[in-house]
Amino acid sequence: LESGGDYGSTFKKYLGGFSRKDEDITKMTINQVVQYQKDYIAHQRALGIKKEHRSAAVGAYQMLYPDRAARALGIDLNSKFDQETQDKLAEYYLNMAGQQDYLSGKITAEQYNDGLAGQFASIKKTDGSGVYDDDGLNSAYGTVLEEIKGTKAAPIETDTKTKGITPSFLGNRNYGLETGQGLDVGVGGQMY
Repeated sequence: LESGGDYGSTFKKYLGGFSRKDEDITKMTINQVVQYQKDYIAHQRALGIKKEHRSAAVGAYQMLYPDRAARALGIDLNSKFDQETQDKLAEYYLNMAGQQDYLSGKITAEQYNDGLAGQFASIKKTDGSGVYDDDGLNSAYGTVLEEIKGTKAAPIETDTKTKGITPSFLGNRNYGLETGQGLDVGVGGQMY
């Protein structure tokens, strides 16, 4: 919902006069996008826009801090901010909203929906309002509750035995571990 699926999107309200507005963020690295965001905020500051009304949300998911998401997921900050990377980064925000808790049955579809509304300003909470409707910038206009309800949880393993590391789990990066070796990463009390 955030950008209509436009991976090259930037928060549009203050783009007029921004010297970098025509740059393609999908061709930039994550580090370059962060600098672009800083430049955009500086442009807004120069226009006299109040701090609470500034935004430099970027990409299809209108991310404010793609570098934080990348670090949390172990994605190299020199990766291109293209569709593939943005889709991976979105997992960070989905999980912040409660995706894993929903899929494991710990929270309801309604609770997950409201968590998503806290991460994505365009999503309405189950009561019809948006988390950020009163911030002077955003207005929720869509819902994803029916899509969430249509998502079925995968079976969850409940044992605490060490699970094998797979190349895909590690983002196809070698951390000095071989397939089948365990790594305690402290995620939800699980051994991986």
